Amino acid sequence: MQNSRSAQRFVACFSLVFSFCVALLPGPARAQNLDARLVDTSLSPYGLIGVQTNRNLGHLELHGVLNFGYVNDPLVGQRGVRQLKLIGERMILEAGLVLGVIDRLEIGLALPIYLRQRADAATPNSGKSAGIGMLRFVAKGTILENRRYHGFGLGLYLDLALPTGTRNARMGETMIHGTPGLILDFRRAFWAVSLNLGYRFRKIVRAEGLVIDDEVRLGLGVEIPLHRDVVTLIAETTAAIQTGPGIENGDLQSRIPVELLGALRWRSPFGLILTLGAGFGATHGVTASDFRAFVSLGYGGSLVGRPRSRERDLEPTLGPTTRRPSPTAPTVTEPTKTLIPPFVAKRLLSAPQLDRLTIVDDDYDGDGIPLSRDKCPNEPEDIDGFED
Repeated sequence: MQNSRSAQRFVACFSLVFSFCVALLPGPARAQNLDARLVDTSLSPYGLIGVQTNRNLGHLELHGVLNFGYVNDPLVGQRGVRQLKLIGERMILEAGLVLGVIDRLEIGLALPIYLRQRADAATPNSGKSAGIGMLRFVAKGTILENRRYHGFGLGLYLDLALPTGTRNARMGETMIHGTPGLILDFRRAFWAVSLNLGYRFRKIVRAEGLVIDDEVRLGLGVEIPLHRDVVTLIAETTAAIQTGPGIENGDLQSRIPVELLGALRWRSPFGLILTLGAGFGATHGVTASDFRAFVSLGYGGSLVGRPRSRERDLEPTLGPTTRRPSPTAPTVTEPTKTLIPPFVAKRLLSAPQLDRLTIVDDDYDGDGIPLSRDKCPNEPEDIDGFED
């Protein structure tokens, strides 16, 4: 009940902050329509930076996140022999909310808000500007669970960008574009390694010597525990392979933007997650920034009942056909068997011995046991090892 109230308060505060940020934005202006993003931040608390992992929230668990970032030179075009910074620097605030369904699915929404953006004076709308980006719809599903396949997991994800952005200063496009992809990861204790492979389909965009078309998306990341899962270190690389030329008459490097990212993450026992990180472009490909820095603050809880334990994936891994006994199943205890003592043969007295013994100690029942030691003097004993 307490977790449910905490989740409701979080949603209310989240909505208030989000509405306040939107109210501060100026009206739209006319300019080129382009969505220049290489790193799509993961909304899931189990994701890395932009790379998704196979682990999901539990059923009806809710997680909200606020991402604040600074990006330098994410989009540089060319006019003749001169380079133009279509986006020289950008400050972004992204608000996202994700919900877990049936322990195998996550669905979420995120809206980026561009608080500040600069461009070269020679480009259209080169002054300071702000606006709303394209609304993201994110879904992620688990096919193979890590804990059932010796740490390996397989999943699918979909990241759709809807044309809701302010169509100025390259903050949004006029058509929907999306990235379906595959997740292959390995998780052992507090370690996680994940590989994402996706394909972004979009309408071709031309601007200032740039030709941006469909992309093959690649992401590889690792999370290393420094103190269990409370403090972890994240390293990640994100790349895209342009199906178009990237820059008109450009080299191969311009078609393959690559960024290297690193972050430090802290998880509190109360559901709060803080991530601090930075990155830089490893190539001069289109949409690869020279430098970026970011901070992320997330909080989550369960809408009903107690949230799923974070230790769930740390149980001993089972094979695909192995079943764990139900915790509610009655325990059947086999009755204790009474062991019959082994039969021990006893040597009977010979006739002469019995005659000599009966002179001083008679034997009424003739079983060979003298009267002084016979517990049943009137019933002959049967030597069978039971109460002899």
